[in-house]
Amino acid sequence: MRQDGMFGKTKTKGAAGASAQKSVKYGSAIFGEDELEIRELHLKGVRIPNPGDGNIINGQKFFFTMRLGEGDTAVSFKVNAFAVAASEKEVIGKFADMEDDERRLIALHLKALRASGAIA
Repeated sequence: MRQDGMFGKTKTKGAAGASAQKSVKYGSAIFGEDELEIRELHLKGVRIPNPGDGNIINGQKFFFTMRLGEGDTAVSFKVNAFAVAASEKEVIGKFADMEDDERRLIALHLKALRASGAIA
C-alpha cells in the first residue's frame, strides 16, 4: 500500500497478526530438576522463564536441555545460550555454539507448528 506523505510516496505495512496461539507449546527448557515451558522459539534464540528467583543475569552464558515436542516423540538436546536480556521473571537467550543438526531440528519443529496452524 502506498500513501502520499510529507516526504513523497511511502509504503505502509498492515498490522501484524498474532504470531502464536496462546495454547501453543513450543517445548520445554530443563534446568536440573526444573522443567520450564518455552515461551518463544526462534532459530537464533529463545525466551523462557528465569529459573529460580532470577538466577540468570544479563550477559551470562547458561546451559540447559531443550525438549521439542511432547511424549515419546520428543527430541532432547543440550543448548548453550547467552542472556541478551534478563529479568527476575524471564530470560531472552541467543544460542551459542549450536550445531547445524540442532538448528535443523528447531527449523523442522517450527515448520511443523506452522503447518498445523499453531503459529503464523
